[in-house]
Amino acid sequence: MRTIVLIDGQNLYHLAKIAWAPMPAPGSSPYSWPSYDVAQLAAQLVGRLPQRALTEVRFYTGVPRPAVNQFWHDFWTNTGTTSGRINAAISATRASTSTRGV
Repeated sequence: MRTIVLIDGQNLYHLAKIAWAPMPAPGSSPYSWPSYDVAQLAAQLVGRLPQRALTEVRFYTGVPRPAVNQFWHDFWTNTGTTSGRINAAISATRASTSTRGV
């Protein structure tokens, strides 16, 4: 069975940061930036079921405007979301700065 894996870069990073936060200090983590291989992660996930074949990886992330957060704007711009260094189909959109609920 052909399989496409969709990865939300922001959610993956923040949930991994919480999951591997050192104990006992809640909220702290040694992970200060996303450092994962989306193609390898997708291959590992799909490889758990032998009848599946990975056909595509799609990576999505929000990129804040420089005026909102220069660090994360530069990080996502230089990491490959625009240069194609991530081995996946990439969709980088302007991150929302709204804090109100949906």
